[in-house]
Amino acid sequence: MRRLLPLALSAMAVGCSPAGEVSATSAPIVGGAPDDGDPAVVGLVGRSLRCLRDRPAATCTGTLIAPRVVLTAAHCLFNRRPSDVRVFFGKDSAGAGVFADVDDGRVHPSFDRATGAWDVALLRLAKPASAVPVALAAAPLDATWVGSEVRIVGFGVDDAKIAGTKRTGTAQVSSVEEVAFRYQPAPAMTCSGDSGGPVLFDDGSGERLIGVTRSGDEACTETGTALRVDALRSFIDPFVSAAEAAPSRPLFDRGVDECTASCTSDDECPAAMSCLPERSGTRRCGLPSLLGGRLGAACASDAECGAGTCVALGDDCRCFAPCGAPTPPADPDSGCDFSRRGDTSPFTLGALLLAALARGIRSGTGRSVP
Repeated sequence: MRRLLPLALSAMAVGCSPAGEVSATSAPIVGGAPDDGDPAVVGLVGRSLRCLRDRPAATCTGTLIAPRVVLTAAHCLFNRRPSDVRVFFGKDSAGAGVFADVDDGRVHPSFDRATGAWDVALLRLAKPASAVPVALAAAPLDATWVGSEVRIVGFGVDDAKIAGTKRTGTAQVSSVEEVAFRYQPAPAMTCSGDSGGPVLFDDGSGERLIGVTRSGDEACTETGTALRVDALRSFIDPFVSAAEAAPSRPLFDRGVDECTASCTSDDECPAAMSCLPERSGTRRCGLPSLLGGRLGAACASDAECGAGTCVALGDDCRCFAPCGAPTPPADPDSGCDFSRRGDTSPFTLGALLLAALARGIRSGTGRSVP
């Protein structure tokens, strides 16, 4: 696994890290090998508004720790809502695999992006995953762990500077701190894209998750830092317990015509939508990047939508037309409104989509992984 920091993030240093250690946004295992196993280790992929043929590469890594809960790094959600991320189960985020939607999430309340303190977050999946979750550390880490061999896994950059494929390798614990620990190559090391991924240790009864990859040196050759899972249990356990009983919250409601409905808060909207102000003074559920509108029939390209646009809703693509525009091709369960917060300018849908994609590129490559 080798780390290659995205250009926009390469200058973001983690203040509590030693000199030379920088924030990691999406790094693969350098000096490791392709990983065909570890089904509970997942890639995080940004949700796109356009129906694209090519799948985007994973920009961060996470670990399934309960049927509906993924543990990852907080900086992987920078400038994103949990529902802006999709979870990929498989070995190559651009290849075969299964995507899962996220309907809720939480960043650690003490997370400090400037210093990297408490850089951890939890995602709740809309539906339980079929993979078997990874067990959490049973014993606290202390100085006796120094020298222990651990296994690291992630979708980050490899030795060929390519990200998006799951890789694994071994490292060695070099020091243990109050809520974190450091590791060195043995011979593998985490890199950009591995942020949020697991550090695993076999205590004789099977592997357990002992750390969440956070940051490392810019070259991905000297040291990495992970948050201690045993120090995070007061944050993790309540979320896991609540997720077990929580009802699934739909990302989009195709059965409601949002052009005729109103809302007062985001809680009244599907998970991927927000309660946005309209020019008329009312508020409606929609996506922050788009004008108000309706969804119609399933589509594969803009050409099938007449004057409308083919918009991606997870694995489902639908024709979209702004409110007041000609109705898109009919569909039995059409009816979603997309509103642009506070916008009164006559921007075109295409321009807004490009802006949304650009925003996703800028915010989706944050890395705090070693």
